[in-house]
Amino acid sequence: SEDRALFTSVSKIFAIIIAVFQGAAYVSAGFFGPTTETQNLAIFVQLVAATILIILLDELVQKGWGLGSGISLFIVAGVAEEIFVSLFSPIILPDEIYQGIILALFKTLVAGNIGAILIRAGGFPDLVGFISTIFLIGALIYIEAIRVEIPISYAKFQGYRAKYPVKLLYVSNVPIIFATTVFSNIFYLGSLVWSRFNPNNENVFLNLIGTYTFDQEAGTVVATGGLAYYVIGPRGLASVFEDPTRAVVHAGLLIMFAVLFAKFWVQISGLAPEKVAEQLISAGMQVPGFRRSPEIIASIIKKYIGTVTILGGLIIGTVASVADYLAVYGSGIGILLTIGILHQYYQLLVRERISEMYPALGKLLGSD
Repeated sequence: SEDRALFTSVSKIFAIIIAVFQGAAYVSAGFFGPTTETQNLAIFVQLVAATILIILLDELVQKGWGLGSGISLFIVAGVAEEIFVSLFSPIILPDEIYQGIILALFKTLVAGNIGAILIRAGGFPDLVGFISTIFLIGALIYIEAIRVEIPISYAKFQGYRAKYPVKLLYVSNVPIIFATTVFSNIFYLGSLVWSRFNPNNENVFLNLIGTYTFDQEAGTVVATGGLAYYVIGPRGLASVFEDPTRAVVHAGLLIMFAVLFAKFWVQISGLAPEKVAEQLISAGMQVPGFRRSPEIIASIIKKYIGTVTILGGLIIGTVASVADYLAVYGSGIGILLTIGILHQYYQLLVRERISEMYPALGKLLGSD
C-alpha cells in the first residue's frame, strides 16, 4: 500500500509539472492568438489551476465519493457535452442554419432544402455525422462484447470449470490514447518551434516538422504543411475531399502507431501471455487436457492474445480516423473512450450489486 501511495503521489506531481511545461509551450507558441503579457499569464495560470482542480476532483472520487475514476467521468462528460451541442445548439452559422443538427433538420425540412445539411464544411454537425454517430455507437457496443473464451478448470476441484475471456479489444483504448498524445505533442511542439524560429515558414528543415499560420476566423494556429499537418487529420467529408492525401496518410500513421502501442502496452501492463499464464497458475487454474505448466498455458493463450492485440490496434486506429472523416459527434476517439468507460462502469456496478447480494462472492471479485 505504501508503494501504491508513493506511485500515486509521484503521478500527481508529474501531472502538475507536465501541465506547467505544456501551458508555457501553448502560450509561448501563440496558440491562443495575439495576446498581451498579462493575458498570457492569466491563460497560463488558468491551465495549471484547471489541471490541479481535475487532480483533486479525481482524488475525491477515488477516495470513495463516487465510483470509478474522476478522469473517466470528466472524459464522458466532455464527450456528452460535445454531442449535446452538436444536436441542439441554437447558434446560427454563416449558412443561416442552426449549428445543432436537430434544429437544423427541422428548419431544412420546412424549407425543403435538406441537402444543405447533408455535408457541411468547417467540421460543423451535418446529417452524415449524425447517422455515422448512431451507427458507430451501436457498432462499438457490439464490438465491445466480442470475445474468445478459453476453457479453464481448478486443479484442486477437477469438476469445477470456468472460462477465461479474451476480448477482441483486448488492449482497450490505451494505444489510441498514446498515439493521439504523440501526435498532439508533435503538433504543439512544432507550433512552438515555428513561432520562435520559423514564423515565416522559410527554414527548409524546420518546415519538415511543420508549417503553420494563424487562422483569424478560428482564433488559433493551424498546420499547413510538414509532419504536423499530417498528424492532425481532416474533420468532415468536405475537408477529406479537399485533400484526400492528407486523410490517407493520417489514417495510415494513426493505425500504425495504434498497433505498435498495442503490442507495447501488452508487454508492460501485465497482459502478455506469459504474465497471464503465471496469474492463472498462481490462482490454481489450468487448461483442461494440458499439463499445469506456465509455458504450456502461455503457448495456448498466445495464439489468441497475439491476434487480438494486433487486430484491436487496427480496429481502434481505423475507427478513430474514419469516424473523424465522417464528422462523428464528439470525435471518433471521444466515442471510443466513452463507450469503453461506460462499459467499465457497467461492470463495476454489476460487481457492486453482486457484492451486496453475495458478500463472499464479492470478495472473490475484488469488491470492497
